[in-house]
Amino acid sequence: MKKKLLIAVLTLMSVCNVKAVENDVFKIDIPDNFVEDKVEEKTNIYKWENKDNNIFHNLVITIDKNDAQNKYNVKHFNNEDIANYTKYIEESTNNELKEYDIKVKVSNMKKEVINKSDALSYDTLWPTIDKLGYDTYQKGFIYTTNNYIITLTYTSNQEIKNDDETLTNIKNSFQIKDESIKQESFLDSKTNRIILTAVILGLIGVIISLIIPKKHN
Repeated sequence: MKKKLLIAVLTLMSVCNVKAVENDVFKIDIPDNFVEDKVEEKTNIYKWENKDNNIFHNLVITIDKNDAQNKYNVKHFNNEDIANYTKYIEESTNNELKEYDIKVKVSNMKKEVINKSDALSYDTLWPTIDKLGYDTYQKGFIYTTNNYIITLTYTSNQEIKNDDETLTNIKNSFQIKDESIKQESFLDSKTNRIILTAVILGLIGVIISLIIPKKHN
Protein backbone atom coordinates (compact mmCIF):
# COMPACT_ATOMS: atom_id res chain seq x y z
CA MET A 1 0.00 0.00 0.00
CA LYS A 2 2.78 2.44 0.92
CA LYS A 3 4.53 1.68 -2.35
CA LYS A 4 1.35 2.42 -4.31
CA LEU A 5 0.87 5.71 -2.47
CA LEU A 6 4.47 6.70 -3.19
CA ILE A 7 4.03 5.96 -6.89
CA ALA A 8 0.83 8.01 -6.93
CA VAL A 9 2.55 10.97 -5.27
CA LEU A 10 5.53 10.83 -7.63
CA THR A 11 3.19 10.63 -10.62
CA LEU A 12 1.25 13.64 -9.40
CA MET A 13 4.49 15.58 -8.89
CA SER A 14 5.67 14.80 -12.40
CA VAL A 15 2.36 15.95 -13.85
CA CYS A 16 2.45 19.20 -11.90
CA ASN A 17 5.96 20.17 -13.04
CA VAL A 18 4.73 21.56 -16.33
CA LYS A 19 3.26 24.82 -17.56
CA ALA A 20 0.38 24.88 -20.02
CA VAL A 21 0.93 26.96 -23.15
CA GLU A 22 -2.04 27.72 -25.37
CA ASN A 23 -2.76 29.97 -28.34
CA ASP A 24 -5.20 30.06 -31.25
CA VAL A 25 -3.50 27.14 -33.02
CA PHE A 26 -2.31 24.65 -30.39
CA LYS A 27 -1.94 23.85 -26.72
CA ILE A 28 0.93 21.99 -25.09
CA ASP A 29 2.47 21.25 -21.69
CA ILE A 30 6.03 22.57 -21.38
CA PRO A 31 8.29 21.31 -18.56
CA ASP A 32 8.90 23.96 -15.89
CA ASN A 33 12.64 23.85 -16.45
CA PHE A 34 12.26 24.92 -20.08
CA VAL A 35 12.61 28.66 -20.67
CA GLU A 36 10.85 30.39 -23.54
CA ASP A 37 13.20 31.89 -26.09
CA LYS A 38 11.72 35.06 -27.53
CA VAL A 39 11.53 35.28 -31.30
CA GLU A 40 10.36 37.99 -33.63
CA GLU A 41 6.64 38.56 -33.63
CA LYS A 42 4.53 37.18 -36.46
CA THR A 43 7.10 34.52 -37.36
CA ASN A 44 4.89 31.64 -36.20
CA ILE A 45 7.93 30.10 -34.50
CA TYR A 46 7.89 29.13 -30.82
CA LYS A 47 11.04 28.06 -28.94
CA TRP A 48 11.86 26.77 -25.47
CA GLU A 49 15.24 25.72 -24.11
CA ASN A 50 16.57 23.84 -21.11
CA LYS A 51 20.24 23.87 -20.10
CA ASP A 52 21.31 21.71 -17.17
CA ASN A 53 25.09 21.71 -16.69
CA ASN A 54 26.48 20.21 -19.91
CA ILE A 55 23.14 18.88 -21.18
CA PHE A 56 20.73 20.92 -23.26
CA HIS A 57 17.30 20.32 -24.73
CA ASN A 58 15.51 22.54 -27.20
CA LEU A 59 11.91 22.50 -28.42
CA VAL A 60 10.79 24.37 -31.53
CA ILE A 61 7.31 24.56 -33.04
CA THR A 62 6.76 26.15 -36.44
CA ILE A 63 3.39 26.86 -38.06
CA ASP A 64 2.56 27.29 -41.72
CA LYS A 65 -0.80 27.62 -43.48
CA ASN A 66 -2.20 24.60 -45.27
CA ASP A 67 -4.28 26.79 -47.54
CA ALA A 68 -3.63 25.42 -51.02
CA GLN A 69 -6.59 24.33 -53.10
CA ASN A 70 -5.51 20.74 -52.49
CA LYS A 71 -4.36 20.20 -48.92
CA TYR A 72 -0.91 18.80 -48.15
CA ASN A 73 -1.69 15.59 -46.33
CA VAL A 74 0.97 13.30 -44.83
CA LYS A 75 -1.71 10.66 -44.38
CA HIS A 76 -1.41 9.86 -48.10
CA PHE A 77 2.35 9.27 -48.07
CA ASN A 78 3.22 5.70 -49.04
CA ASN A 79 6.50 3.87 -48.40
CA GLU A 80 8.04 5.12 -51.64
CA ASP A 81 7.04 8.71 -50.81
CA ILE A 82 8.60 8.42 -47.35
CA ALA A 83 11.86 6.99 -48.74
CA ASN A 84 12.06 9.70 -51.39
CA TYR A 85 11.13 12.40 -48.88
CA THR A 86 13.85 11.26 -46.47
CA LYS A 87 16.42 11.42 -49.28
CA TYR A 88 15.15 14.80 -50.44
CA ILE A 89 15.40 16.30 -46.94
CA GLU A 90 18.95 15.02 -46.51
CA GLU A 91 20.11 16.35 -49.85
CA SER A 92 18.42 19.74 -49.39
CA THR A 93 19.67 20.14 -45.84
CA ASN A 94 23.23 19.13 -46.63
CA ASN A 95 23.26 21.56 -49.52
CA GLU A 96 22.29 24.31 -47.07
CA LEU A 97 25.05 23.20 -44.68
CA LYS A 98 27.93 23.10 -47.16
CA GLU A 99 29.70 26.04 -45.55
CA TYR A 100 29.68 24.24 -42.18
CA ASP A 101 31.05 20.97 -43.61
CA ILE A 102 28.30 18.98 -41.90
CA LYS A 103 26.28 16.13 -43.42
CA VAL A 104 22.98 15.52 -41.67
CA LYS A 105 21.48 12.02 -41.49
CA VAL A 106 17.68 11.66 -41.53
CA SER A 107 16.28 8.25 -40.55
CA ASN A 108 13.33 6.30 -39.17
CA MET A 109 10.69 8.39 -40.94
CA LYS A 110 7.22 6.93 -40.55
CA LYS A 111 3.56 7.88 -40.38
CA GLU A 112 1.86 8.18 -37.01
CA VAL A 113 -1.43 9.33 -35.56
CA ILE A 114 -0.72 11.45 -32.46
CA ASN A 115 -3.63 12.82 -30.46
CA LYS A 116 -5.90 12.19 -33.46
CA SER A 117 -3.63 14.19 -35.78
CA ASP A 118 -1.81 12.64 -38.74
CA ALA A 119 1.95 13.14 -38.58
CA LEU A 120 5.31 12.12 -40.02
CA SER A 121 7.96 11.41 -37.40
CA TYR A 122 11.69 11.25 -38.12
CA ASP A 123 15.14 11.31 -36.48
CA THR A 124 17.99 13.63 -37.44
CA LEU A 125 21.65 13.31 -36.51
CA TRP A 126 23.86 16.39 -36.80
CA PRO A 127 27.55 15.27 -36.67
CA THR A 128 28.74 18.38 -34.83
CA ILE A 129 31.27 16.75 -32.50
CA ASP A 130 34.28 18.28 -34.26
CA LYS A 131 32.81 21.79 -34.00
CA LEU A 132 30.95 21.67 -30.69
CA GLY A 133 32.44 18.73 -28.82
CA TYR A 134 29.25 16.67 -29.13
CA ASP A 135 26.85 15.41 -31.78
CA THR A 136 23.37 16.92 -31.94
CA TYR A 137 20.24 14.77 -32.07
CA GLN A 138 16.70 15.62 -33.12
CA LYS A 139 13.31 13.98 -33.21
CA GLY A 140 10.81 15.76 -35.41
CA PHE A 141 7.09 15.54 -36.06
CA ILE A 142 5.29 17.07 -39.06
CA TYR A 143 1.52 17.44 -38.64
CA THR A 144 -0.93 18.31 -41.40
CA THR A 145 -4.46 19.40 -40.52
CA ASN A 146 -7.18 21.16 -42.48
CA ASN A 147 -5.61 24.60 -42.03
CA TYR A 148 -2.05 24.08 -40.80
CA ILE A 149 1.28 22.39 -41.43
CA ILE A 150 3.02 22.24 -38.06
CA THR A 151 6.51 20.98 -37.26
CA LEU A 152 7.55 20.09 -33.70
CA THR A 153 11.26 19.42 -33.23
CA TYR A 154 13.01 18.25 -30.06
CA THR A 155 16.80 18.69 -30.00
CA SER A 156 19.46 17.48 -27.55
CA ASN A 157 23.21 17.01 -27.29
CA GLN A 158 22.52 13.48 -26.04
CA GLU A 159 20.96 10.63 -27.99
CA ILE A 160 17.16 10.77 -27.68
CA LYS A 161 15.61 7.42 -26.89
CA ASN A 162 12.16 6.50 -28.21
CA ASP A 163 10.90 6.26 -24.64
CA ASP A 164 12.43 9.58 -23.54
CA GLU A 165 10.05 10.69 -20.78
CA THR A 166 10.30 14.43 -21.41
CA LEU A 167 9.66 14.12 -25.13
CA THR A 168 6.87 11.59 -24.63
CA ASN A 169 5.06 13.91 -22.22
CA ILE A 170 5.50 16.90 -24.53
CA LYS A 171 4.34 14.98 -27.61
CA ASN A 172 1.34 13.45 -25.88
CA SER A 173 0.22 16.81 -24.51
CA PHE A 174 0.42 18.55 -27.91
CA GLN A 175 -3.03 19.26 -29.33
CA ILE A 176 -3.80 21.13 -32.53
CA LYS A 177 -6.97 23.20 -32.55
CA ASP A 178 -8.05 22.17 -35.99
CA GLU A 179 -9.94 19.41 -37.76
CA SER A 180 -8.52 16.64 -39.88
CA ILE A 181 -8.31 16.98 -43.64
CA LYS A 182 -11.52 15.65 -45.12
CA GLN A 183 -10.86 15.94 -48.84
CA GLU A 184 -9.25 12.95 -50.52
CA SER A 185 -7.61 14.74 -53.44
CA PHE A 186 -4.06 15.96 -52.99
CA LEU A 187 -1.09 17.23 -54.98
CA ASP A 188 1.36 14.81 -56.51
CA SER A 189 3.89 13.40 -54.06
CA LYS A 190 6.80 15.37 -55.55
CA THR A 191 5.04 18.68 -54.91
CA ASN A 192 4.03 17.50 -51.45
CA ARG A 193 7.66 16.72 -50.59
CA ILE A 194 8.86 20.09 -51.85
CA ILE A 195 6.27 22.04 -49.85
CA LEU A 196 6.84 20.11 -46.64
CA THR A 197 10.61 20.31 -47.04
CA ALA A 198 10.32 24.07 -47.26
CA VAL A 199 8.77 23.98 -43.80
CA ILE A 200 11.64 21.86 -42.45
CA LEU A 201 14.30 24.02 -44.07
CA GLY A 202 12.77 27.04 -42.36
CA LEU A 203 13.16 25.19 -39.08
CA ILE A 204 16.75 24.24 -39.89
CA GLY A 205 17.62 27.92 -40.06
CA VAL A 206 16.40 28.28 -36.48
CA ILE A 207 18.36 25.24 -35.29
CA ILE A 208 21.54 26.39 -37.02
CA SER A 209 21.39 29.68 -35.14
CA LEU A 210 21.16 27.73 -31.87
CA ILE A 211 23.81 25.06 -32.27
CA ILE A 212 26.34 26.26 -34.83
CA PRO A 213 28.48 29.37 -34.28
CA LYS A 214 28.04 31.89 -37.05
CA LYS A 215 30.96 32.17 -39.37
CA HIS A 216 32.80 35.45 -39.26
CA ASN A 217 33.19 37.28 -42.50
